[in-house]
Amino acid sequence: MRNLLVTFLLLTIAGGVHAQVPGGLPGQDSPFVRLARPGESTKKVVVVTDVGGGGVYLVGETISLDPLLVMTGAVATAPDVPDQRQEVTISLYRRAGGQRTLIYEAPLEQVLDNPEEHPTLQDDDVVKVDVTVHRKRFSWQQTFTIINTLGTLTILVLRIASIW
Repeated sequence: MRNLLVTFLLLTIAGGVHAQVPGGLPGQDSPFVRLARPGESTKKVVVVTDVGGGGVYLVGETISLDPLLVMTGAVATAPDVPDQRQEVTISLYRRAGGQRTLIYEAPLEQVLDNPEEHPTLQDDDVVKVDVTVHRKRFSWQQTFTIINTLGTLTILVLRIASIW
């Protein structure tokens, strides 16, 4: 315990403990994440998601919505769960007349399959990624599996009872 306390004091006094800037990358002085080539002009885009990958990004002029989503990790797919289905919706909000208005909304598949249909990103846009998880209903296959299992157990019990 004493060694732990001495180590903590030495690290604190020596300045070995540094807080990381929220949203920033190691070596960056800014809380923005830069997704642009050196020297390329950038625009600020905010990505809001509950999946991960949200934050404030400085993106290059050539980056469109689909590469932004992939590079930020905002559309990381969850593992396939047999009784669940995920629905991902991408919304793009833009400031117009002093308030943000929805200018584009589409399912993730449509955004990735048809990049020419979504608008180009502009400075101060907000991209929202909504993930909705739907539980699948009880299927006929599951019902027949349960009936089959109950039938097998009934036959097993009757066989054991006839032996005794």
